[in-house]
Parts: sequence; C-alpha cells; structure tokens
Amino acid sequence: LFTIFNVISGRVFLGDMGAYGLGASLVLCSLYLFSENIFSAMFLAVLFAYPCIELVTSLIRRSWQGCPLFSPDNDHLHNRVHQFFEVWFSSKTFANSLTGILIVSFSSGFALLGYAGQFWELTSNRWVWVFIGQCSLYFLVFMITRIYRIKRADLAN
Repeated sequence: LFTIFNVISGRVFLGDMGAYGLGASLVLCSLYLFSENIFSAMFLAVLFAYPCIELVTSLIRRSWQGCPLFSPDNDHLHNRVHQFFEVWFSSKTFANSLTGILIVSFSSGFALLGYAGQFWELTSNRWVWVFIGQCSLYFLVFMITRIYRIKRADLAN
C-alpha cells in the first residue's frame, strides 16, 4: 500500500537513515537465505543488480574524473532517465514514478519474473546470464542517455 501511494503521489521520502535501514535489512535477510541455500549468489546478484552496478559505476566514474569517491552528484542512471522523462511529461511526479517503475522492472523485475516463471532453480548459478544481460542493459541506457544529455546541452547553447 505504501509503495502504491508513493508511486502515485511521490510525497514520502525515506531519507538516508530510512534507505540505509531498508538496505541493511534486505542484505541481512539475503545473507541468511543464501547461507540456508535457499537462493544462489547469482540470483541475489540479479535481484539487487541496479544498486550494485550503480555503486561500482559511480565509484569508477568519480575516480576517472578525479572527484572524491563518496561525493554526491546527479549523474546516476536514474537521474539521467528522469531528466529524459521530464522533457516528455509535464508532471515531475509522473516522470519520477515512471523512472522508478522502469528501473525496478528492469532490475529486480527480471529476478521476480524468473522466479514466478520458474525458469531456473533459485539455487542455480545460471542466473549469471541474466546478470550479464542486466549489466549490458545498464551500460546501453547509460550511454544513450549520455548522448541525449550532450545533444540537449548543445541545443540549450
């Protein structure tokens, strides 16, 4: 119910403490399920692909740019996708909700679809192929949105 309300309204903000607390809870539950051999490490990688890929990409990008590794910025994939949708839709709330729905669908959605469709056992390491696909899709969208941002900046000048 909370998720549906927030997707529609975009009014509730977890903040750092809420996000860290939620993340820590998910990690602890996942480690327990992995240790009980209920999930494979690769299934968990597919389930949590987006935040993991985003973290690694941000650290590498900041290192190459000579910026402090843990400094904030607005060059994450979700920021780029959101900026793209803001051009197409007048409502920032709708652009934000659509960004969140797409990011979740193409990251955790693959794991949940595979689980519901029983494509592979949850303990199988064949989930690595889905993870590779997610990484490829991330970098494809990241590069497309980079090109879009460059063209948009040129049009503004």
